[in-house]
Amino acid sequence: MKNPIIVFLICVAILFGKTNISSAKNAVYFEYAGTALNSSINYELLARNDILIRIGLGYINAEQSVNFGDKFSENQEASLVPITIGKLIGQKQHNLELGAGFIIKYFHRESQFENEKNGVLLNGLIGYRYQSIKNRGFLVRLTLSPIYQPIDEGFKVYTGISIGYLF
Repeated sequence: MKNPIIVFLICVAILFGKTNISSAKNAVYFEYAGTALNSSINYELLARNDILIRIGLGYINAEQSVNFGDKFSENQEASLVPITIGKLIGQKQHNLELGAGFIIKYFHRESQFENEKNGVLLNGLIGYRYQSIKNRGFLVRLTLSPIYQPIDEGFKVYTGISIGYLF
């Protein structure tokens, strides 16, 4: 197959072909620490009953940055946008969650410091997830997020806890 559009459409059909529209779920949750380092609000789409697509928005300022190993200069702020694709493995309520993605890092003020440059970080995700088996309900996640930061010395592992609502 020489046409990349056909290859793309076949991949989409394979990935989402078995999706049952009535069983597709959404989630909104607050994550403390984790992939956005400090905290984030996240939206997640559960496709094919086991594939997760997530986007979030986090924020960290100079005072908070001390706790995460990268002390920012005075008055510096950063927004972080984690985007991940994951998979649920396990029972309907209790699952192992595995995922990978990237984090867009945007600093609000220009800086000459190397650790205060806009960019993209790579991340992984492994964790425990409890969710209601009903169409709506409670969601809790406990995660480990290895994040690759090229300016530092490679990977740092962050823990996170999330609480939210599945609908």
